[in-house]
Amino acid sequence: MSKASKASLEWFGADIQKALKAHAPAAIYSALEHIEDAAKANAPVDTGELKSSSFRNSRGHSNYRRSSAGLREPKPDKMSGYVGFSAGYARLVEYGTVKVNSKPFFRRAVDGKKHSVLKSFAAKFRELADE
Repeated sequence: MSKASKASLEWFGADIQKALKAHAPAAIYSALEHIEDAAKANAPVDTGELKSSSFRNSRGHSNYRRSSAGLREPKPDKMSGYVGFSAGYARLVEYGTVKVNSKPFFRRAVDGKKHSVLKSFAAKFRELADE
């Protein structure tokens, strides 16, 4: 590498870290909507409580609704988010029991949407960082 090419390198790591801290939670929240929507579409319906208990959250952003006998809202750290269902029986539907077969609505949503979540995060992050 010549001296000229070494001199032309510029470090933007601090700027990227600052942008991530400022915009990642909103971008994560937006991107997780893909999984939440797919999981709701896959969820079996009996009373409708399971579908209506879906939520997603990231630091400072949440659409959590506690359902009757539901789970408490998880608290994400700075660079993470959650998608889930607050209905207490959601995991029993997903994984089944000794007497009831599983109906894996959530895992199918995650598997089917993981690539679109990454693309959506990148697009939303660029949009927010360019503002």
